[in-house]
Formats: sequence, structure tokens, C-alpha cells
Amino acid sequence: MGIKDVVATGTVMVGGIVPVGDEWMISGKPMAYSAEDADAVLAGVRDLQLKSPDLVFRNPDKLAQGRRLQAEQRASFIDLFGSDLIVVPGDEVKERMLAFYQHAYERAGSKGGPWTRPDLPDFPFTADEQVAIIFDEEDGLGFYRDFDLAQEVFAEPALVIRQQYREVVTAYLRGEDVTPVPLRRLAAQDPGKAGEVFRRLLKKKDFSWERDGEALLRKHKPDWFASPRLPRVIPI
Repeated sequence: MGIKDVVATGTVMVGGIVPVGDEWMISGKPMAYSAEDADAVLAGVRDLQLKSPDLVFRNPDKLAQGRRLQAEQRASFIDLFGSDLIVVPGDEVKERMLAFYQHAYERAGSKGGPWTRPDLPDFPFTADEQVAIIFDEEDGLGFYRDFDLAQEVFAEPALVIRQQYREVVTAYLRGEDVTPVPLRRLAAQDPGKAGEVFRRLLKKKDFSWERDGEALLRKHKPDWFASPRLPRVIPI
């Protein structure tokens, strides 16, 4: 007798499952709720998924689905903006993101999405800061403040002696919530100048980005390198 023989259609079951080889099995004692209680029981599932995506992606099918969805959304971003990196004033970030969401959803065949919600919160950026929106192939979608200043100092490394430029580069390097993506993108434009930026910033005369850059990122962002990157797009 299988579980479908004892559980009515529409019943919601809450419990644990664990991988056993290539299969999954129920762990512990699950609880069953009637279809009428489904909305109340599942109300917190989405919040749990967002807070603990690693639990979702323990399921290899969900992991594959998340990667596929993220790749599709990145393609939509590039289709709309012409690149996977754009730099916009902080007060335009929300407008650009709503346009992106609409474009991505409509390319996927949906006519409804987050751009139709009047209660969407604003992004925490101001009009006087330039924000890079990068949809990286590996790391997904990210937002990086003061990217214009970072671009300037990587184009003219001598600027790093000025406080505002030094603080931006330091924040990108040492910030716990900043991924390696912006520094990698900036350095890729001219690795020689990137090396000069960090020779001046770190006071290391022999620093070379091509030789030492990856080790520097690993030193300051160990958690990012500790495990494979999970998709930022979480399947519902």
C-alpha cells in the first residue's frame, strides 16, 4: 500500500525527508492537514524558503530548476539592457528592476508579476549615488553602491590615495556582504592597473592582480568560496 492509498487528494503533509542514495525517504512522523487548511499551513513556506535557500536546494531537482530559472532571468536582463551590468542613479534602481521583472515574466509567458504590486518597498539607495546592477552568471543578481567611483580609481589608480576612493575599494574588498563580483569585473578591464590599485592600497610593492588577486579575494571572502554558489532564484 502506497501513501497515495491512505492520504486523500489535496491533503498537505508537513514533515522531513532525507536522501538515501538516489532516493528520498520520510524521516520522523509527518503531520497531515486537510485541503481546506492548506493556505494557512503553507503561508510561511515562502518566507522559510527565502531565509534558508540551502534547505530548498538540498533537493537536486530544485537546484537544477533554480539554476535554469536564474539563467533564463539573466538572459532576459541582457536582452532588455544589452549587458549583464548597468550603472544607474540610486533613485532609478526600482524603476529599472520593475522593468526587468516585467520583461522576464512576459518572456516566460506570464502577464502578472511584482511590477503590478503598489506596496513594493523602495531600494535603499539615494539619487546621489551610482549603483551597479550586475546579473553575474555564477553569483546571480547583485547591487553595488558607488560603482562609478570604483570605475574611476581602477582607471586611474593614483586616485586611491583619496579617502572617498580608498573607502570604496576597501568596502568592496573587506565588506562581508559584498561578493567578489565587482572587484573581478573592475580588474578584468585592466589587470595591470588593478595591481597598481592594490599595491597602493595594501602598501605591497610586489602585488600583482594576475598572480595574487584570487588569493586576496579568498582571504577576505572565505565564506563565499567555502561552497558552490546556490542560485538566487528560488523555485516556488
